[in-house]
Amino acid sequence: MAENNNVSPTTPNLTSGTSTPPHQKPHLTTGLRTSSSGLLMDKRRQDEEKHSAEQAAMGKKSPTKLFSAYSLNDLSNPPTDEELNNYKDLPASSLPPIHKREKLRRVFVNRDIKLDRIEFFGFDMDYTLAVYNSPDFEELAYDMVLDKLIEIGYPKSIRKLKYDPHFPTRGLFLDRELGNLLKIDSFGNIIICVHGRTTLSKNRTAEFYPSMRVSSDEIARNRFYLLNTLFTLPEACLYADLVDHLERESGLRLTEEVADEQQQMNSPPLSSLGSESARIDENSHQPEGDLSFSNLFQDVRTACDLVHNDGSLKTRVFNSQINNNNNNNNNNNNNNNNNNNNNNNNNNNNNNNNNNNNNNNNNNNNNNNNNNNNNNNNNNNNNNNNNNNKKNNNNNNNNNNNNNNNNNNNNKNNNNNNNNNNNNNNNNNNNKFLYIRKTPDMPVFFDRLRQNKNKVFLLTNSEFYYTNKVMSYMMNGYNPNYPSWRDYFDVIIVGADKPRFFSEGTTIREVDTETGNLRITNVKDRFEPGKVYHGGSLSLFQKLTGAKGSRVLYIGDHIFADIIKSKKTHGWRNLLVVPELQHELEVMNQQKDTTIHLMNLEFIRAEIYRGLDSESTTPPDIEVLHQHLKATNDKLNFAYNKYFGSLFKNGSKSTFFSMQVQRYADLYTSDYLNLLNYPLFYHFCANSLPLPHESSSFSSFDTSN
Repeated sequence: MAENNNVSPTTPNLTSGTSTPPHQKPHLTTGLRTSSSGLLMDKRRQDEEKHSAEQAAMGKKSPTKLFSAYSLNDLSNPPTDEELNNYKDLPASSLPPIHKREKLRRVFVNRDIKLDRIEFFGFDMDYTLAVYNSPDFEELAYDMVLDKLIEIGYPKSIRKLKYDPHFPTRGLFLDRELGNLLKIDSFGNIIICVHGRTTLSKNRTAEFYPSMRVSSDEIARNRFYLLNTLFTLPEACLYADLVDHLERESGLRLTEEVADEQQQMNSPPLSSLGSESARIDENSHQPEGDLSFSNLFQDVRTACDLVHNDGSLKTRVFNSQINNNNNNNNNNNNNNNNNNNNNNNNNNNNNNNNNNNNNNNNNNNNNNNNNNNNNNNNNNNNNNNNNNNKKNNNNNNNNNNNNNNNNNNNNKNNNNNNNNNNNNNNNNNNNKFLYIRKTPDMPVFFDRLRQNKNKVFLLTNSEFYYTNKVMSYMMNGYNPNYPSWRDYFDVIIVGADKPRFFSEGTTIREVDTETGNLRITNVKDRFEPGKVYHGGSLSLFQKLTGAKGSRVLYIGDHIFADIIKSKKTHGWRNLLVVPELQHELEVMNQQKDTTIHLMNLEFIRAEIYRGLDSESTTPPDIEVLHQHLKATNDKLNFAYNKYFGSLFKNGSKSTFFSMQVQRYADLYTSDYLNLLNYPLFYHFCANSLPLPHESSSFSSFDTSN
């Protein structure tokens, strides 16, 4: 079952070998099923036949199938020893392509992992299980940090700044001394330098960095700050926006000078944010003075930490649910009060409505909220009512209004039935957080892990009050076998303080799940099911669970806290969640023609140098070709991100982030739920990456020659 295997923007389905459009996505059910048997090529043949039928329906001619004459057709699934001993190899050019799952639903492989040898599945929560809706969540964090900065003296003009989801990317280095954002390759060479929102030319970049590289010594002395988590996206955007704004429009002068130690000591602490003494008077003038890029970074970094740690950001996430509930209640009230919903948008134009509203005592309410009116019209569309158009014929108003009363009664009944069903299932589907994804596939996945007798644990830095709220929202009410989200897990550790958890750790405490209070506890021989623990260390965790080394697969999004530390210090296997993969793969598919054109240009360049050796004295003039190569590369990079290009590549160069993924992540995917596309005994097999001399040899292998 070798496959160089990846998640989908939509949650994955389990239909092997086929992709299902989002509007036809099958419902996942709990339980496991046995593997198929028969002949090895049966499934491929079925897929080919289905594909041929689809192509024929579209009027396209299907290619001739090659399998009927091959001994591949005779192999069992899986083949026997006798069959393999007598199997005749096909020429390399005649082998059908190796089966791979759809890219958006695939798990990609750097190192082999056999899932049937994994006993423990561990999960981070934020940006792994709890997928924050982007860019809404980043916009919220961006705006809240802006407010904090204004409170400590930054000009109120920065309030007009807005988060740009198309600007930041992970894996950037922020230069604290010069205020630049740098994209570097896997060897530390500077690829792109952006100051504020301006991309600097190579010549200008070389003035700042003569060697055109970031050395490990400079990283070690903390001149550069690596923005490698999803939480740093709004931070990167805000810092660049502030540099751009303060240099152009404010009385502040940004400098390379770092405030001396005494000045920093005399500055008011950011912990005083929100106090009256720290607030600026609304009528105060624009501040003037000097501010170093380093001090600006310190202020932004500290304000970001404060927003995350003081509970204000999490409170806003919770309130997004309350606001949505209020909207739903308003919608229900409007549905109950209006018997002529289909004509809500036409009340000002249709004079006959007043004569046909005998059953509507509160008709004036239908002008209260246009959004609610639109929702009502959509409900009527579901009942095949055609009166939602604003330009109805006045001659038909009377008949339409008579029909509206019946249709609205039906709508009311349907709404009541839906409400009853929601209450019975306790799914709270109407009570959605604005900022967090909810999918029924999540409890299905965890149920399958439990049925497979795997041990499952949650290891998150979030505190219990937040973890409990989020996990209850995502998992409660789907499966009666699991009354609480805690029933899906064998061990639950909150406030883990990763990466410190993987070294010295902290004191372990038990959480009172009723009050959220902590108490020091003596965990002797095991973690008790149903209980929640706070802090601790990996050494204690391994002692009590036996979860060691390659028996553990830990799934998280933080390249350092989740992946590097657990792998380097304790040998855990890991799966890195990279949500940006969805965008990267979509752009790759959209830019196929650009990529093919780039390959053609590279072929032309190679042909120009064919036959030239040390005897040649006159170099060919390929300036025009270089211009075309640069333009094509720029077009491709712009498609990913107009400032920084692809997260993983820049032309033929791998980025620093790409190097970290290849070096430390055993598996990576855009969504952990892509694991639903694989059996829990699957063998993830990495393709061996050939060296340049090997790749040229492999391409010529063909036993038919």
